[in-house]
Amino acid sequence: MITDNFIKQCEQAEELQENWRERLFKNYVGDWYWKGKEFLQIKEACHIVTSMIFTPKKEIWLPTIEQLFEMALYLYDEDEPQLLGDLMEFIELNEYGIPFKENLLAFVMHEKYHKIWTGEKWEVVKED
Repeated sequence: MITDNFIKQCEQAEELQENWRERLFKNYVGDWYWKGKEFLQIKEACHIVTSMIFTPKKEIWLPTIEQLFEMALYLYDEDEPQLLGDLMEFIELNEYGIPFKENLLAFVMHEKYHKIWTGEKWEVVKED
């Protein structure tokens, strides 16, 4: 399920969006993105590359649970048990009822970019 909050989180996750725009030129068929009023999927190589050149930052990449988990696993050097333990601890610290996909995105943003979701925007966490 893709919530309005997830779209907002993705839109404001500038680091992830920038990485997606860069890797689009490598033709990742199957990626989902939001374009104003509709969900679209890249169905073939170069499907939206041309439009991205003329309308930068109009498309918002919506990573799947699999893609988010892959990013998190990469951060943990493929140590799946450690990742799962830390992820479950992270989720327990968050509010009850937040969709898993939003929690997983928040986890990736926290682990990779040291940011937390305030409900409106991503803010850098001050490390002690």
